[in-house]
Amino acid sequence: MRRRAKRRPSTSARLKAARALHHAGKSAAAEDAYRAILAADPTCADALRGLTLLALPQGDFDSALSHMLAAVKAGPCNGDHWHLLGRIRLDIGDLDHAAADLTRALKRRPTDSIGAHLDLALCHARRGAWAKSLAIAKMLLKRAPANTFALRAAATAAQTLDRTDLAEQYYKRAVAAHPDDAGGWEGLARIARKRGQTHAALSHLDKATRLDPGDAELAYMRRVVAAEMTPAWHFNMMNDTARNTAFAAAIRRQVKRGHLVFEVGTGAGLLAMLAARAGAKVVTCEANPAIAVTAREIIKRNGLTDRIAVVNKPSWEVKIGVDLPRPADVLIAEIFSGQLLSEDVLPSLEDAKRRLCTPETIVIPAVGVMRGALVQSGSLEALTRVGKVEGFDLSAFNAYTPPLMNLDAPNYALDWLSDPVDLYGFSFQEDDRWPEGTNLVEVTVTKTGRCQGVVQWLWLAVDGETEYENPPLGEKSTRTPHWTPLMYTFPEPLPLTKGQVLRLKVGHDRKGARIEVASDAAG
Repeated sequence: MRRRAKRRPSTSARLKAARALHHAGKSAAAEDAYRAILAADPTCADALRGLTLLALPQGDFDSALSHMLAAVKAGPCNGDHWHLLGRIRLDIGDLDHAAADLTRALKRRPTDSIGAHLDLALCHARRGAWAKSLAIAKMLLKRAPANTFALRAAATAAQTLDRTDLAEQYYKRAVAAHPDDAGGWEGLARIARKRGQTHAALSHLDKATRLDPGDAELAYMRRVVAAEMTPAWHFNMMNDTARNTAFAAAIRRQVKRGHLVFEVGTGAGLLAMLAARAGAKVVTCEANPAIAVTAREIIKRNGLTDRIAVVNKPSWEVKIGVDLPRPADVLIAEIFSGQLLSEDVLPSLEDAKRRLCTPETIVIPAVGVMRGALVQSGSLEALTRVGKVEGFDLSAFNAYTPPLMNLDAPNYALDWLSDPVDLYGFSFQEDDRWPEGTNLVEVTVTKTGRCQGVVQWLWLAVDGETEYENPPLGEKSTRTPHWTPLMYTFPEPLPLTKGQVLRLKVGHDRKGARIEVASDAAG
């Protein structure tokens, strides 16, 4: 009796077995099975696709591409084959071919048509065809309104096309549908930063970095935005030993146990903590929300949360009975610039003294004075004026000499032509209002020279006993970059003779000052 020959399994059955091995994670066995199929039928597109899917996780794009090119060349292929080929070409940067392959895939109705559309939108974006990318994303959102990738693709395209409002709408939809979408929060942060809304940008980035703490780009962007809204001079200020020592001494002397202290502008909270250490209860305000959060953290780390309340408001929004339980016994306001008048110091102090204090309230600092002297400096003149260069007269460019500039004292060789004089002063303790005004100040020339202008620095009576001063020359000179002295340049260098009396016109508009030679200058 003749034996019947054993029937060989069909290609479909062998593919099913190979896929089972593949899905079970038995990659080597699956590869052998796919290759055995191809040995019998070199044109089996599904076996070639299987080898492709094994090669991709290994990063072997060359083999993956070779397999899929063979698959589509072998004969009629479905949309999934073209989608995979297009995805590979997209990943390796062959964008024109990728766009063509993905378009073919969509005509053949791939299983994952949304994924194919998204890949095509991404491909157009990488090619710079942002309008096409946006059109595909908008079409997808009609089918899947909450699809995170479609929302993000639409937002990115709209933002690149400078359709910022539309981009913001898509990002908002993305985070509303998926609050854990770090990319959506990052997109909102970029839009807020572009609009100058740094507080909102930082808030969005805080959410994004909490969701994706390992993303180095997010972390760096947050640092950049935080730095933009928090000027670097804060570090110079906190490291100014002379300033800190002066304020610590005055606070230790003036603040008593049981006092209520109100501080304008807490920054890192240093002065508030000095007042709390002296025994006071402190309410301190900070308009910058990021700095306010950081100040609370610093105060908590130093164990003073029970004695200090940080109010995230500008001082003029602070109210008695809401933020401050009663008028303050002590008002601390170190919000000065090197010119004394910036940062709205005068309006802020006027408002605080009128609404949040009593006539008996102690003010720290008690007095602030703009102090200055006539100077000459060859190195400074070289930075602010020009004459003949290579035989050419460039002096007309001196019309652009800045009337006011920061003076980084260690980098300039200054020669005083007068003793220091008080240019303009403010008694923060005694007075309640400081209207804009002008002083005429007479300065006696102590040395013959060519005067470039007036160097100006600060003198503070922090209280009745403690002073702070930061002149760039003399025994009290300081090299701290905090409260950098300023230089008020004259339109032209002024020849001066020892013994001469020069009249200066010093004026302020409550926001800044100007110093000029008076019209009847020489005495």
